[in-house]
Amino acid sequence: MLTVITHELGHAVTALLNNISVKVISIGLFKPYLTFKVKKIEFRISPWLIGGYTLLKGEHSLVSGGFLSTKYTTKLIIAFAGILVNLFTSVLIYLYNCQSILKGFSIDFHILKLIIFKQPLLPYITNLVIFNQIKYLNLTLTSVLLLIAVLFNLLPIPALDGAWIWEPMLLKIYKNKSPIILKKLNHLGFVFLLIIQLLIIWYLYK
Repeated sequence: MLTVITHELGHAVTALLNNISVKVISIGLFKPYLTFKVKKIEFRISPWLIGGYTLLKGEHSLVSGGFLSTKYTTKLIIAFAGILVNLFTSVLIYLYNCQSILKGFSIDFHILKLIIFKQPLLPYITNLVIFNQIKYLNLTLTSVLLLIAVLFNLLPIPALDGAWIWEPMLLKIYKNKSPIILKKLNHLGFVFLLIIQLLIIWYLYK
Protein backbone atom coordinates (compact mmCIF):
# COMPACT_ATOMS: atom_id res chain seq x y z
CA MET A 1 0.00 0.00 0.00
CA LEU A 2 2.92 2.35 0.71
CA THR A 3 3.97 1.95 -2.93
CA VAL A 4 0.57 3.10 -4.20
CA ILE A 5 0.21 5.95 -1.67
CA THR A 6 3.63 7.48 -2.41
CA HIS A 7 3.10 7.06 -6.15
CA GLU A 8 -0.28 8.79 -6.26
CA LEU A 9 0.81 11.56 -3.89
CA GLY A 10 3.72 12.19 -6.25
CA HIS A 11 1.28 12.84 -9.10
CA ALA A 12 -1.06 14.92 -6.93
CA VAL A 13 1.54 17.19 -5.33
CA THR A 14 3.29 17.82 -8.66
CA ALA A 15 -0.03 18.67 -10.31
CA LEU A 16 -0.87 21.13 -7.52
CA LEU A 17 2.57 22.73 -7.84
CA ASN A 18 1.73 23.29 -11.52
CA ASN A 19 -1.62 24.91 -10.63
CA ILE A 20 -3.72 21.92 -11.78
CA SER A 21 -6.39 20.97 -9.27
CA VAL A 22 -6.73 17.37 -8.08
CA LYS A 23 -10.22 15.88 -8.06
CA VAL A 24 -9.64 12.33 -6.78
CA ILE A 25 -6.86 10.29 -5.19
CA SER A 26 -7.78 6.61 -5.07
CA ILE A 27 -5.83 3.96 -3.18
CA GLY A 28 -7.04 0.78 -4.84
CA LEU A 29 -9.29 0.23 -7.81
CA PHE A 30 -13.01 -0.24 -8.54
CA LYS A 31 -15.89 1.02 -6.39
CA PRO A 32 -14.61 2.57 -3.13
CA TYR A 33 -15.80 1.37 0.27
CA LEU A 34 -14.51 4.50 2.01
CA THR A 35 -14.46 8.12 0.79
CA PHE A 36 -13.64 11.44 2.44
CA LYS A 37 -12.69 14.95 1.31
CA VAL A 38 -9.73 17.12 2.25
CA LYS A 39 -9.65 20.62 0.74
CA LYS A 40 -11.88 19.67 -2.23
CA ILE A 41 -9.84 16.52 -2.99
CA GLU A 42 -11.83 13.31 -2.72
CA PHE A 43 -9.83 10.43 -1.24
CA ARG A 44 -11.02 6.91 -2.00
CA ILE A 45 -10.07 3.57 -0.49
CA SER A 46 -11.05 0.68 -2.75
CA PRO A 47 -10.90 -3.11 -2.30
CA TRP A 48 -8.48 -3.93 -5.13
CA LEU A 49 -5.32 -2.57 -3.52
CA ILE A 50 -2.94 -3.54 -6.34
CA GLY A 51 -2.97 -0.12 -7.95
CA GLY A 52 -4.55 3.29 -7.67
CA TYR A 53 -5.08 6.48 -9.62
CA THR A 54 -5.14 10.27 -9.40
CA LEU A 55 -7.83 12.16 -11.32
CA LEU A 56 -6.85 15.70 -12.29
CA LYS A 57 -8.85 18.62 -13.58
CA GLY A 58 -9.08 18.46 -17.37
CA GLU A 59 -7.76 14.91 -17.62
CA HIS A 60 -10.77 13.79 -19.70
CA SER A 61 -11.59 17.09 -21.41
CA LEU A 62 -9.83 20.10 -22.91
CA VAL A 63 -10.44 22.86 -20.37
CA SER A 64 -8.41 25.92 -19.48
CA GLY A 65 -5.95 25.17 -16.68
CA GLY A 66 -6.53 21.42 -17.02
CA PHE A 67 -4.03 18.60 -17.41
CA LEU A 68 -4.55 18.00 -21.15
CA SER A 69 -4.22 21.74 -21.85
CA THR A 70 -0.76 22.03 -20.28
CA LYS A 71 2.59 21.88 -22.06
CA TYR A 72 4.04 18.52 -23.08
CA THR A 73 6.90 18.85 -20.59
CA THR A 74 4.46 19.60 -17.74
CA LYS A 75 2.45 16.49 -18.61
CA LEU A 76 5.60 14.38 -18.49
CA ILE A 77 6.72 15.89 -15.18
CA ILE A 78 3.33 15.14 -13.57
CA ALA A 79 3.13 11.67 -15.16
CA PHE A 80 6.63 10.63 -14.07
CA ALA A 81 6.48 12.25 -10.62
CA GLY A 82 4.92 9.11 -9.15
CA ILE A 83 7.73 6.95 -10.53
CA LEU A 84 10.38 9.36 -9.21
CA VAL A 85 8.82 9.39 -5.73
CA ASN A 86 8.80 5.56 -5.71
CA LEU A 87 12.43 5.55 -6.82
CA PHE A 88 13.41 8.11 -4.17
CA THR A 89 11.59 6.10 -1.48
CA SER A 90 13.38 2.91 -2.52
CA VAL A 91 16.75 4.75 -2.40
CA LEU A 92 16.03 5.87 1.19
CA ILE A 93 15.14 2.28 2.13
CA TYR A 94 18.36 1.00 0.50
CA LEU A 95 20.47 3.49 2.46
CA TYR A 96 18.74 2.76 5.77
CA ASN A 97 18.18 -0.98 5.42
CA CYS A 98 21.24 -2.05 3.44
CA GLN A 99 23.68 0.88 3.94
CA SER A 100 24.18 0.97 0.16
CA ILE A 101 22.05 1.83 -2.88
CA LEU A 102 23.92 -0.62 -5.11
CA LYS A 103 23.69 -3.46 -2.58
CA GLY A 104 20.00 -2.79 -1.97
CA PHE A 105 19.24 -2.79 -5.68
CA SER A 106 21.20 -6.01 -6.27
CA ILE A 107 19.35 -7.72 -3.39
CA ASP A 108 15.97 -6.61 -4.79
CA PHE A 109 16.91 -7.67 -8.30
CA HIS A 110 17.94 -11.11 -7.04
CA ILE A 111 14.68 -11.46 -5.10
CA LEU A 112 12.75 -10.54 -8.28
CA LYS A 113 14.58 -13.29 -10.19
CA LEU A 114 13.74 -15.79 -7.46
CA ILE A 115 10.07 -14.76 -7.61
CA ILE A 116 9.91 -14.93 -11.43
CA PHE A 117 11.48 -18.38 -11.56
CA LYS A 118 9.56 -19.51 -8.46
CA GLN A 119 12.67 -20.29 -6.44
CA PRO A 120 12.44 -20.49 -2.61
CA LEU A 121 12.90 -17.07 -0.99
CA LEU A 122 13.32 -18.19 2.64
CA PRO A 123 16.92 -19.53 2.44
CA TYR A 124 18.14 -16.40 0.64
CA ILE A 125 16.35 -13.97 2.96
CA THR A 126 17.48 -15.94 6.05
CA ASN A 127 21.09 -15.59 4.91
CA LEU A 128 20.61 -11.85 4.44
CA VAL A 129 19.50 -11.54 8.06
CA ILE A 130 22.16 -13.91 9.48
CA PHE A 131 25.03 -12.15 7.69
CA ASN A 132 23.62 -8.71 8.54
CA GLN A 133 23.04 -7.73 4.91
CA ILE A 134 19.70 -6.13 5.80
CA LYS A 135 18.20 -4.67 8.97
CA TYR A 136 14.51 -5.30 8.44
CA LEU A 137 12.78 -7.88 6.26
CA ASN A 138 9.60 -5.79 5.90
CA LEU A 139 11.60 -2.87 4.45
CA THR A 140 13.26 -5.22 1.97
CA LEU A 141 9.90 -6.51 0.76
CA THR A 142 8.65 -2.89 0.51
CA SER A 143 11.63 -1.89 -1.61
CA VAL A 144 11.00 -4.89 -3.90
CA LEU A 145 7.42 -3.67 -4.47
CA LEU A 146 8.70 -0.15 -5.12
CA LEU A 147 11.17 -1.49 -7.69
CA ILE A 148 8.37 -3.44 -9.41
CA ALA A 149 6.21 -0.28 -9.46
CA VAL A 150 9.03 1.76 -11.02
CA LEU A 151 9.80 -0.78 -13.75
CA PHE A 152 6.12 -1.53 -14.45
CA ASN A 153 5.02 2.11 -14.72
CA LEU A 154 7.79 2.92 -17.20
CA LEU A 155 6.12 0.68 -19.79
CA PRO A 156 4.52 2.78 -22.59
CA ILE A 157 1.12 1.10 -22.17
CA PRO A 158 -2.13 3.13 -21.85
CA ALA A 159 -3.17 3.53 -18.18
CA LEU A 160 0.50 3.50 -17.14
CA ASP A 161 2.68 6.59 -16.70
CA GLY A 162 5.04 5.57 -19.50
CA ALA A 163 2.24 6.03 -22.06
CA TRP A 164 2.37 9.81 -21.61
CA ILE A 165 5.55 9.84 -23.68
CA TRP A 166 3.41 9.31 -26.80
CA GLU A 167 -0.22 9.91 -25.77
CA PRO A 168 0.02 13.76 -25.98
CA MET A 169 0.72 13.36 -29.71
CA LEU A 170 -2.94 12.34 -30.07
CA LEU A 171 -3.89 15.81 -28.82
CA LYS A 172 -2.24 17.34 -31.87
CA ILE A 173 -3.57 14.77 -34.34
CA TYR A 174 -7.19 14.45 -33.19
CA LYS A 175 -7.55 17.77 -31.29
CA ASN A 176 -11.08 18.00 -29.79
CA LYS A 177 -11.69 14.25 -30.19
CA SER A 178 -8.45 13.32 -28.44
CA PRO A 179 -9.81 13.29 -24.82
CA ILE A 180 -12.41 10.68 -25.80
CA ILE A 181 -9.79 8.60 -27.61
CA LEU A 182 -7.37 8.88 -24.68
CA LYS A 183 -10.08 7.84 -22.23
CA LYS A 184 -10.98 4.77 -24.30
CA LEU A 185 -7.31 3.82 -24.72
CA ASN A 186 -6.73 4.12 -20.98
CA HIS A 187 -9.80 1.99 -20.24
CA LEU A 188 -8.50 -0.68 -22.61
CA GLY A 189 -5.06 -0.41 -21.04
CA PHE A 190 -6.59 -0.76 -17.59
CA VAL A 191 -8.43 -3.96 -18.61
CA PHE A 192 -5.24 -5.32 -20.19
CA LEU A 193 -3.22 -4.58 -17.04
CA LEU A 194 -5.86 -6.16 -14.83
CA ILE A 195 -5.69 -9.35 -16.93
CA ILE A 196 -1.87 -9.28 -16.70
CA GLN A 197 -2.05 -8.92 -12.90
CA LEU A 198 -4.43 -11.87 -12.64
CA LEU A 199 -2.17 -13.97 -14.88
CA ILE A 200 0.85 -13.10 -12.74
CA ILE A 201 -1.02 -14.08 -9.57
CA TRP A 202 -2.14 -17.34 -11.24
CA TYR A 203 1.44 -18.07 -12.37
CA LEU A 204 2.91 -17.47 -8.92
CA TYR A 205 0.33 -19.53 -7.06
CA LYS A 206 -0.41 -22.37 -9.50
